[in-house]
Amino acid sequence: MKLELEIGAASQNGRRAEVIIKSEELAVVHLKLAYPEQRNRTGLYMRRHPAYPGELNPKNGSTLGPNNPLKAQGEPPKLPIPLHLQAMHNAGLLPDWQGLENFNGETFQQEPYMLAVPISDTVANLLRPCFHRDGLRTYDDLKSVTASAIRLQRLFFLQGEPLDRKTYWCICYFSAQTSEPSCRLEFRWLRFDASQDLVFDAGNGDNLMDRGLVWAAALVPLVEDSRPLSAVKIARYDYDLRQVVGRGEDEAIEYVYEGWPDQWDERVARLISQHEAGNRPFATFYHSILALDQDNQIILWQTEGTLPDLARKLAAKGIKTAGLLDSGGSCALYDVWLGSYLNHYWYFREPRGGILVFQLKAQQRLPKDGRGWLKRRLDYVSKGENL
Repeated sequence: MKLELEIGAASQNGRRAEVIIKSEELAVVHLKLAYPEQRNRTGLYMRRHPAYPGELNPKNGSTLGPNNPLKAQGEPPKLPIPLHLQAMHNAGLLPDWQGLENFNGETFQQEPYMLAVPISDTVANLLRPCFHRDGLRTYDDLKSVTASAIRLQRLFFLQGEPLDRKTYWCICYFSAQTSEPSCRLEFRWLRFDASQDLVFDAGNGDNLMDRGLVWAAALVPLVEDSRPLSAVKIARYDYDLRQVVGRGEDEAIEYVYEGWPDQWDERVARLISQHEAGNRPFATFYHSILALDQDNQIILWQTEGTLPDLARKLAAKGIKTAGLLDSGGSCALYDVWLGSYLNHYWYFREPRGGILVFQLKAQQRLPKDGRGWLKRRLDYVSKGENL
């Protein structure tokens, strides 16, 4: 794995992070959501909610809109990344620390290297459904519920998601098959079927569970077949249109929301056309992007820019496929071995609705005072014991 961090001294915005993971280094990639069963299909956090058209936000009394999403009282909590990880350890999803005898007979702790990245828009916006073969349940359920019951909750999507009429640009994680040397990530256009709780390849109709699919998550498309996508196509798959046109376009964005879902594509195209005709720049945000290059290396790229510009830069760098994970205060890299953040944006908000955990084959030793190191990490997440 290769990691580059750049922190600009002249500006709080001058930072960039890039992680490159070779396909043969990868052991497993985990997708985990915070309390998905309580949040599933409810849409309790949305910028436009069908239950409150033009009404006041019941939590704070202000009008719902692009910059004021619905945050209902009953919304399940989000979790800081360390609490996600502790809960995953408790549920047996992540490997326990192992003892290792060194040449002096001293015992050290070791664990596989793991890097966690937020994928929070999955639980915050429409157009971001996801699927997990083993079920998207609470952490406690993973320990106590039978496999047959877990399979009843494989799909996660928010109320109002038009699953029956759309295809989605998804990052897909496949387990090792007899014809494949190891697990792998791929981008595909998928179709989600809520009636069967399944996911299918949009091109050939294959049930991807038969091909070894473990999980799939819809992202905002940026690069496909080594070509950068247009601003219109990017915007059509980004429900938080502020990420494309900016925070000052509330009235125009509200107009697009009012056409959801039947007139969505048409109104998004009109919004982008009017934005470009007015010579207005696209919005600059800090973005977290997941990409695959021509050698199927995994690229995690966190940098500032507009989405159309970043799509062009990625294609110029030789990226084959790419999608947007998160933006702004949702962007971070968390090193599990260090128990700390390697990168986050200056207004990073720690509770996250969902994370990806990249687990490598390489083993890492904890420092010589491993017990103290482990205690510091566990103390930080001690309140996660009851998750």
